[in-house]
Amino acid sequence: MDYDKHKRLMLDHCIRMAEVDKHYAWWAANHYARESAGVLADLPDLLAAEMKRRAAERAQITTERNQQEPANDHCP
Repeated sequence: MDYDKHKRLMLDHCIRMAEVDKHYAWWAANHYARESAGVLADLPDLLAAEMKRRAAERAQITTERNQQEPANDHCP
C-alpha cells in the first residue's frame, strides 16, 4: 500500500467535507487518525494546516480585490 497516497486521499476527503461541515470534518480526521494504527496519525494536523493556508489565501485575495476597487464617493 502506498501510505503517502492514502494519506493524501484521506486529507483531500476531509478538506472536501470541511467545505460543507467543518466540525464533522474535524471529527472525521481525528477518528481516522485514531483508527489507522498510526498511518493517519497526523491527519488532524494536516487538515488544520491546509484549512489555515486556504483561509489565509482567501483573505489575501479579498484584500487585493478591495485595494483594486475604486472608491465610490457618490454613495451615501
